[in-house]
Amino acid sequence: MRDVNRSLGRRVREFYRRHLPIGDRIGEIFYATWMVVVSLGIINSAADQAELVPLAIAVAFGVNITWGLIDGISVMLSNVIDRARMEGILFNLRTRNDAMARREARDVLDETVLSALDDAEKERTIDRLAEGEPGGDPSKKSYYPAREDWHYAIGILAIDILFVIPIVVPLLVIHNVPDAILASRVVATLIFAALGAAYARRLNRNRLLAALFLGTLGFSVFSLAYVLGW
Repeated sequence: MRDVNRSLGRRVREFYRRHLPIGDRIGEIFYATWMVVVSLGIINSAADQAELVPLAIAVAFGVNITWGLIDGISVMLSNVIDRARMEGILFNLRTRNDAMARREARDVLDETVLSALDDAEKERTIDRLAEGEPGGDPSKKSYYPAREDWHYAIGILAIDILFVIPIVVPLLVIHNVPDAILASRVVATLIFAALGAAYARRLNRNRLLAALFLGTLGFSVFSLAYVLGW
């Protein structure tokens, strides 16, 4: 069983490494956590808070599933649009190679790792790109999501659903609702602290300070919103 779990964990990590950039993963966890904490605020709308625990959990899952579908599908379609744009820019470069086509190609290069090149190297890269065959006109081609695009959307949806679980578990195992809410906020705070450290690691900043800052900020806002009735 342990070997199966390790194999599954490796497959999940590999899936996310291949299909979702680390920045997208961190950002989606951030939003997923916020939405769960906010959804649980519905417990404040009743005098007998225990009665609303099942509803609050259902709302948390419903909100995150809905957001995961909206965000995943919209970003997936944005990726398809970007791919069509790239092909159009390359087609224009190989058929016209005028100042506008080269400027569009230069803008695309500046959005990639090639932005580190100097101006002369970028111009040589554009010259190389312009040498190929233009192929079919992208303006006459229909574009649809590919398998990789669907994997991206599924990855986002999975994050939004999975991060509901650790935050609502305290409501299922702790019978005193105020204590359960506090434990739930602590879990969300630890997630925020981990996100702060993850951001700092990739920005070469101080991980401890980033974790303390984002964790403290999250817990403060969670608590203030709950005290104010949400």
